[in-house]
Amino acid sequence: GARDGLWFLTTDIATSLRETADYSVLAVWQLVGADLFLRDLVRERVEGPDFRARARALFGRWPELAVAWVPCGGLQLAYVQELRREGVPVREWDEASRGSKEARAMSATAIFEAGRVWFPADAPGRVELAGEMLAVPAAAHDDQVDAVTQACAVVAETIFGGREVPAVDAPASQALDFADYRPIGRRR
Repeated sequence: GARDGLWFLTTDIATSLRETADYSVLAVWQLVGADLFLRDLVRERVEGPDFRARARALFGRWPELAVAWVPCGGLQLAYVQELRREGVPVREWDEASRGSKEARAMSATAIFEAGRVWFPADAPGRVELAGEMLAVPAAAHDDQVDAVTQACAVVAETIFGGREVPAVDAPASQALDFADYRPIGRRR
């Protein structure tokens, strides 16, 4: 059914309310077979305690969520520790060991080109997300890109184990009634 598969949360943390500050992003994903579906996306400027509240709220809204991947570099490790104390299942995400932002974005390309990433066709913010992804590395903000590439890396590391990502033949969305989703980046 529509609730099958592995559900997980990817994040990018920014903790300033300034008009020029980056955004915090929390993205809910559903992995069905080898297809990755974006189910929910929060992108806003929040302070640290509010980031934790957003993560807890998403776990409440989506009880299928199994784990949150949270960056652990520098002060971000404190968010990992605080979320764990609050009962949120968290795994540390070490971005530094995965190369530059551009390298991480490039490594996600294979999953997109294989037609394995699906975004809601009419989701609020979809245009901004696509624009941000296309503008890397020159985008004014790339916070959503970080959350998306993190999801692709989770899939690549846990499902494909470094092997080539197979192209989509029969999308899982047909069996799961995800007619309102579209694959992003598939080459024809």
